[in-house]
Amino acid sequence: MRLHIAVGPALLVLASLALFFGLFFGLNYPEVLRRRDYLHLPCALTGKSIEPRFHCTTTCDNSCSAAPPGVATCSSLVSLGNALDPRTCLSGGNGTCPQTGTCNNGYRCCQECCSTCQSCTTSCSGKPQTCSTSCSYYTCNCYCCQDVGNDLCTTDCPVYYAVDQIFSYRDPRNSNRTVEARPVVTDFGPDLAGANALIVSTPINSTRTCFVNPSNLQEMRLDLGYTTWKWVVTSIFGILPIALLASYAMYRLSRVVVSRTVQAPSTARVEEEIKLSSQQLAPPPYQES
Repeated sequence: MRLHIAVGPALLVLASLALFFGLFFGLNYPEVLRRRDYLHLPCALTGKSIEPRFHCTTTCDNSCSAAPPGVATCSSLVSLGNALDPRTCLSGGNGTCPQTGTCNNGYRCCQECCSTCQSCTTSCSGKPQTCSTSCSYYTCNCYCCQDVGNDLCTTDCPVYYAVDQIFSYRDPRNSNRTVEARPVVTDFGPDLAGANALIVSTPINSTRTCFVNPSNLQEMRLDLGYTTWKWVVTSIFGILPIALLASYAMYRLSRVVVSRTVQAPSTARVEEEIKLSSQQLAPPPYQES
């Protein structure tokens, strides 16, 4: 039992440390390195544009209806629609707008039917022996009792917007050379007003500080902030188990200290009683007559 108690927490400590370091070096350490190593350079906005795109999705209801014969598959409509350019579609080119509406989404199980099964256990104890039986119920033998081979769904292709910004800065190793970074893309989804607001608020040739990768000068970021969810994940799944183990260790240590504190006076009292008893039982000293 002592071996089990000692090995259990030790394995838990090792697992927690492995999880923590795995999460830290996988999620957080690259951000730490970027903050340490990236160059802080003045840069200028040299280009900007709003880039529209089709964002096609499929929606299915719970009617379990079959699509009419000859209707295109939903996956083909989505892939073809996402490949088209909204600007060409608006210009009225033939076949340049996505096809939306009814589509065939393939096989679908609309309803699953199951049986109810019983599981019983019997336990016996005592002399004379008495037995009791307890039963529980669970779902079993499930199968699809309503399906459709060509599920009737709809495809829609709204326009989504992203803002592309291009920044330029001097090569820190060659001041006569200008580096143009890869475009910084900010996605606004269907919010065209938000995309326009960013375009208006950032005039051409406006300057700011850019953070540039010294190993690849075309790799640039507008900020080096930490990603909140990554640190939350590391804290919850990495640091929390270690904190719980530390709390458990402190609890066990306090129990030992309290136990020794309580036992100390008792031990001293027993030793005193043994000493008195030995004095009483000792023979009287020898005296010559």
